[in-house]
Amino acid sequence: MKLWFKKSQTKQEAPPSEPRESVIAKPVSEDPVAVSDGKGEAESVKDSGVAAGDGKTSSLIGKGDVAYKSDHRSLYKQLLAGLYDAVLIADPKGHIIDMNARVTEFFGFTLEEAWDMPISELVPGINATLITRIHKGLAGERFVLLDGRCVRKDRSTFAAEIAISSISLMNDNDLVFCIRNIDRRHMQLQRLKSCQSLLNHAVSASAACDVESKIKVANTALGRLLGYNYADELHGKPFALLWNEPGSEEVIKRVLGGEQVKETVQVRNSAGTRLQMNLSLAPEYDARKKIIGFLVTFAPAAVVSLGGGKRVEE
Repeated sequence: MKLWFKKSQTKQEAPPSEPRESVIAKPVSEDPVAVSDGKGEAESVKDSGVAAGDGKTSSLIGKGDVAYKSDHRSLYKQLLAGLYDAVLIADPKGHIIDMNARVTEFFGFTLEEAWDMPISELVPGINATLITRIHKGLAGERFVLLDGRCVRKDRSTFAAEIAISSISLMNDNDLVFCIRNIDRRHMQLQRLKSCQSLLNHAVSASAACDVESKIKVANTALGRLLGYNYADELHGKPFALLWNEPGSEEVIKRVLGGEQVKETVQVRNSAGTRLQMNLSLAPEYDARKKIIGFLVTFAPAAVVSLGGGKRVEE
């Protein structure tokens, strides 16, 4: 399990400690019509801060605390329900006191089942010692990020990214765990690593370039062909460094226009030596079928014997 402490990027102003004051700061006469000069009603309405004809005036003034708490509880529940991540609220000791519906989708537990359950049942490794570290880390407007594995009700697991912050809900320093399932991300990263390993294992020298003809990725074979110790040394270099013959720019424009091209070319290695190569170029597409660059493969130009001691290059 990996743990990071990060500083909050933005500082939000704390809400007013007594937001109800705007409603009840100036008491309203029980009989506003009885105020002299015929202006009593208008003045009373203005003083109360509530528009005339608003049937909620008496209830807001008489039950300000109840209305305030009820409204904020409703907003809190709506916020929890609308969040994409699974959200667990735990007391300062790490026992679950609330959650949103996504927790049931992720873990299979209902609120009744998860109530007062130690967070370590769902996220192994978050024990009392780590919770103490988390509380210390949350001081100074920081939040905590964890990478770990979560355990479902059926004991299956999934990789998760967990953001932890504090809130004063039922207790001071209650903990908020926002959990995001990153199994799919891990699978994609592993697939990407496998593709990179396969590319480096390939015998043919290959590379991928962006629309500006700069090398994005090069394999080990291309690095060796050009005399570099590491293929990463080619990252960001212009493709013209490899192939800069007359007409090469036009060929690349055709490829970026959607064509596939094969040419016999001469390339230069890091020592300046010219190498006769067969070059294959093809456009690279993103998920939306938009061209984002081109793919390159080099192969040595084959030498064929015709007999009589003569040789020609294909």
